Amino acid sequence: MARSQWVYFDSSGRLSYRALDKGDRILDFSYAGYMGGGVAPIAPVKRTVAPSGGDDTAAIQAAIDEVSQMPLVNYMCSRIKGGRPGCWWIARRPRGWD
Repeated sequence: MARSQWVYFDSSGRLSYRALDKGDRILDFSYAGYMGGGVAPIAPVKRTVAPSGGDDTAAIQAAIDEVSQMPLVNYMCSRIKGGRPGCWWIARRPRGWD
């Protein structure tokens, strides 16, 4: 098994994380989500986009641009939802997917 100086098991068998002098460390998301006790915020759907069968980049970018101009609600976020199952064709990475 590989050993790391940044993430390791402590004497009680739990994962421990080494921190830099300023306190920066590797984030532990193991408690987030289902069965971990953490709850992700429920953000309201503000825009629904459906796959067109062609290049969906412009539609996705337009939805990102539109929603990003709206006031933030509920945990300071809003979301865009895919309208129905299908294949999404994206020719380039939309701005805002960082």
